[in-house]
Amino acid sequence: MTVHQISHSPLPGSKRFLQSAGRAHESGSGTGAPSFGDLLNNTKAASIIGASLGDRTSVSNSTADLINQVTTRMNHHLMQALLSYDETGKDIRYTRLFDHLALPSPESSNNYPSNQNYDGLSVRTDLQSLIEQAAQDNGVDPALIASVIKVESDFNPNSTSPKGAMGLMQLMPDTAKELSVANPYDPAENVKAGTRYLKTLLDRYQGSVHLALAAYNWGMGNLERRPEQIPTETRQYIDRVLQHYQPAKV
Repeated sequence: MTVHQISHSPLPGSKRFLQSAGRAHESGSGTGAPSFGDLLNNTKAASIIGASLGDRTSVSNSTADLINQVTTRMNHHLMQALLSYDETGKDIRYTRLFDHLALPSPESSNNYPSNQNYDGLSVRTDLQSLIEQAAQDNGVDPALIASVIKVESDFNPNSTSPKGAMGLMQLMPDTAKELSVANPYDPAENVKAGTRYLKTLLDRYQGSVHLALAAYNWGMGNLERRPEQIPTETRQYIDRVLQHYQPAKV
């Protein structure tokens, strides 16, 4: 039997380095995917090798490789966050409501400090646990709480409405004061107080989600004095919350 030798064009030094580094990481990593730091360090090393060999094309390719790999890793993290089940066994029926999470607005009430330390990812991560804790403490479905937050503020803890409603669950100043909220823009305070108030409404109207949402949006006094005159804005508000809530319960 004759053995035929197949010749290949040699890869540039930096390209070979990136490939070997990637294989080495995959063999020693449980995820099979390099960290962002590893990608950056490998690309730097490959660029240095390419530059020392006078291989400008290799240096350019190293940068392109970094961009492609980082993009792939970012997409992987995003898909994990939005589509995977929580291995800790937490209730994540309402996770899809975070899909359109808004970054905090730079504008907020001058009377309270905004949450400078909250970016989109930290809100996304921390808010889920805040909702679950508030739901457990008050006996309210976490999917309902998340649906209210979605419609009220689109998950923006620094949101302020034209009427002065504040934070994630859009607490009015008087309501926030009655609930002893020191800073309505603090997600933990806002969600705890907003959920307590929502629970009060659910109890007041014998568990009716429709009436509780109507009172949350329009006010208990208005609802009980003029139940036949629920405004179109409030009816639309109820419909929007329920559109998010019903799919989340499935």
